[in-house]
Amino acid sequence: MFQMISFYLDKNQSHGQDDRFLRAFLMKIQLCRPEEDLSCWQITIDVRKSFIVLFHKIKEIKIIIIDKTDLLNENLMRTQKEFIHQIIKGHTSNLISREKLIFIDLTDNVESDSIIGYQLLENRMLIEFMQWRETIEVKEWIESCLNFLEDGNWFKIELKNYIYK
Repeated sequence: MFQMISFYLDKNQSHGQDDRFLRAFLMKIQLCRPEEDLSCWQITIDVRKSFIVLFHKIKEIKIIIIDKTDLLNENLMRTQKEFIHQIIKGHTSNLISREKLIFIDLTDNVESDSIIGYQLLENRMLIEFMQWRETIEVKEWIESCLNFLEDGNWFKIELKNYIYK
């Protein structure tokens, strides 16, 4: 799931849809309008550590998407937690920064390991913490993307197969 999400959020990938998937994602979390210019959004993806960082250069909004659905390796979980703490430390240590941080936890179990997000909200380090489940939030985002893909488009077929499997 994580690799699929990272592929579709990156407007430079071979899906040929420019920023349409990114736009649908940002509209789902209410961070852009339908016709807004998305050229200021940058993306960083680290598949090995299972995270995506989306950053808006002007609005100073950072979205961190962490995948916990496939984490079976304890070392990977530890590395990921260290990364989360480094990002948060960098965010909070610069008191001049007006950066807004949104944390999205991709998980199959909304009860598991969500303490970090809630602690950050309580300490006012995040503007929002979300948990996205593959069967609900990710599926809704993909369904919204199907609307702009033409019938017969290979990616539309792939996404339909993913949703309705």
